[in-house]
Amino acid sequence: MQTSIFRNGQPLTVDERIDELKERLAELPKAGEHHIWEAFTLLETLSTCRQDSRDRRYFREAMDTGAYLEALLFLLSRARPALELQHLSFSGSLWSCRVAASDSDHSLCGAGMHPDRCAAILLALVSASCGRGARSLHA
Repeated sequence: MQTSIFRNGQPLTVDERIDELKERLAELPKAGEHHIWEAFTLLETLSTCRQDSRDRRYFREAMDTGAYLEALLFLLSRARPALELQHLSFSGSLWSCRVAASDSDHSLCGAGMHPDRCAAILLALVSASCGRGARSLHA
């Protein structure tokens, strides 16, 4: 499936682009570099990270070296509010990930399941960032 910012000649909203990203991830065996970059550019919770030159440089360097896990963990920590990795495990053929806001409220949370570890973390980040709670996102 090809990434598109237009459908039927009309521009997609940010929410539609995020939904499309989740759908593409669910169909693929693993997350690619461009999926992580797409989340970085789309998610409102990462806007502060995008605006900070040091954060952008650190993220870009991690991505350039193929350190996708480190880049995703960095994005979790730089999200506003900051997210913590609450759970990450591999069972059967799926990675299961749960993230939650690091403040005491923990109302902002997200979950993802995928055969690829990075994709599971990315899905959890997207889920939490979209304010859709701990709804599990499966591959």
